[in-house]
Amino acid sequence: VEDAWRRDLTINCLYYNLGSNQVEDFTECGIRDLILQQIDTPKAPLKTLLEDPTRILRAIRFAAQLSFDISLELLSAARDDRVREALRGKVSRDAIGKSIDEMLGTRARDPCRGIQLLMATNLIDVVFPLGDDGEYNCDNDDDDAAMLYKVGLEYLSRTQSLVTRIFVQSPELEWDIGKRRFLWYAAFLKPVYELMPAGRDSNKKRKQESSFYRLLDVSLKRPKVDVQSIESILKGVEPIQTMILEEANDDTDA
Repeated sequence: VEDAWRRDLTINCLYYNLGSNQVEDFTECGIRDLILQQIDTPKAPLKTLLEDPTRILRAIRFAAQLSFDISLELLSAARDDRVREALRGKVSRDAIGKSIDEMLGTRARDPCRGIQLLMATNLIDVVFPLGDDGEYNCDNDDDDAAMLYKVGLEYLSRTQSLVTRIFVQSPELEWDIGKRRFLWYAAFLKPVYELMPAGRDSNKKRKQESSFYRLLDVSLKRPKVDVQSIESILKGVEPIQTMILEEANDDTDA
């Protein structure tokens, strides 16, 4: 019973009794939250998050993987400035990067939900900081930073919707789901990628100092091969966009 109350989330407090062939819910909240499809904590949410700030990232990850909501109490606690500062100051970038990679990983049914919850908890800029070492400084203009996150979420939402339709309508298509997360990264970070100056291939040092590369390399600790895969997707998008715009303009002129 004590072990159940030490768990971070109520849906992780369930035990299967081999003797009775029954699920035991010692907190009396786990089954309820499964039915309600919500993520909550067995103990007071704020105290739980302050003890270990990574728990809010874990909660958001489960919400994205299961298409669950987060309880109003947990959502309110996550917005507390003390949780924000604890996540920023006490949690390593490696731990944050791993949590986000799992949130966008193979088990994620709804990556958009994860980003939406990071925005709703005011933690999006802690996880995806647009630092002052690149060509963009979010500290100088929070409204512009918020707009980048908003546009990125819109790109991600459209991409997720399109991909879902394609594979639902054509189930015979095969796709390595292990690489699907690269597409989610690319869609959400596209507005940041577009901030890089023209001729990005010719100036390696300037390119590596850009917000796009610092987000993936420094802030999220993504390996080089991941960064290259994400950039390859974004490079492939540019000529397609140009072609679509040119055809649209031709149609307008005609």
